[in-house]
Formats: sequence, C-alpha cells, structure tokens
Amino acid sequence: MTGNRFAFGHARHVVFSLLNAMIDSATRKLQLSKLEGDAALFFVDSKQLTNTEIGQTVMDIFAAFFRERARLIESNMCPCSACRQIKDLDLKIFVHRGRASRFEFRGSIDHFGTDVIILHRMMKNSVKGHRYVMVTDAAADCIDLPGELETFKLAEEHEHIGKVGARVFQISDAMALTFSQRDQARSSRSSDLASKLKQNVITATRFLRRSKLSN
Repeated sequence: MTGNRFAFGHARHVVFSLLNAMIDSATRKLQLSKLEGDAALFFVDSKQLTNTEIGQTVMDIFAAFFRERARLIESNMCPCSACRQIKDLDLKIFVHRGRASRFEFRGSIDHFGTDVIILHRMMKNSVKGHRYVMVTDAAADCIDLPGELETFKLAEEHEHIGKVGARVFQISDAMALTFSQRDQARSSRSSDLASKLKQNVITATRFLRRSKLSN
C-alpha cells in the first residue's frame, strides 16, 4: 500500500510538471480556460492570430511537452512504477473552432455550448495513435501546421451531434526526438549523474528490504 501511495504521488508530480510546461508555452498566445484531469483547455479569438501563429503555437506545446519529459527522465532517480513509465507518456492536441458561452466565477473561466461538447467528443475517437494533432473541419481554415506531417481524414459519428469531420496530423518519433533535444553536453552529464544516483537508490532499497526481512 505504501508503494502505491509513493507511485501515486510521483505520478501526480509528473503530470503537473508536464502540464506546467505546456501551459507556460501555450499561454504566450492562448488563454487557459481550465484543467480537466491530465488535460488543459485553451481558447483564443481566431481573428487575433494568424493561421501560422496558431499552427506554431500547437507545435510549441509539443516541444514544451517533450523537453519537459526528457528533463524528467534525465533527472529521475526513482524506480517506482510511475517514474519508470515517464518515457511512455505522449500527447494529443485537438483543435476546433466554434462559438461558446463564457462563464467566469471566482477567477475561473469556463466555456459552454455545442462546440465545446464537440471538442470533448472528438477526444474519444477511433484513432489508434497516441501522438497527433486532430483538427476538425470547422478549424481547418484557421491553422497552418509547419513541416511535412503524415495526415489522414476521418469522420466520427456522435449522438445528438451527427457526423464530425477532422484531419489527423501525426507527430513522428523523429520529430518527438527533435523536440526533446537540449544541450547535449549538459544532458550527458546529467544523465550519468542520474544513472549513478538511481543505482544507489535501487541498491539502498534492496538493502533495506533485506534488512527488514532478516529482522
């Protein structure tokens, strides 16, 4: 039970660290509406940004996520299940354009309306991948994603809404690696130190377990 609580605390720290990195990047151009578990909802008046700016902001969020993930992996010294799975974490971004009613209460901003529901419904889709940008047909003419990305069309049927079309842009492993790259010399030194400290932690943990058993 103690191990589970330990892993849960580390999982929460990892999620918060990744969310913070993405929010710092996104809010240079977008406004944060609210957090929903491990997801963040942003909004902006599409007339305030060019198609290129919106597309670049999306890619900047990906870059922030993978840089922070790399930092967490490099600095990790814990063998718990949550920390071991940091390398498996990925990101999906959904882009939709529509109308919404804005509601503010005690400093918190929320949005309501059919288009907000559509956005949430599109998050539960039939796409098999774990790393992509999904742009609904309604948002297609307000975003230009940089680079050459593999893409495909899809249409999802939703109860009380009907069919919603979208295009999926896949973020390759090579692109994710490029996003995560930082200063190589410092990264290498940090990785070596983290590896040695991690081994010490594992050894100490095993020693404590053996001592406990012998007692």
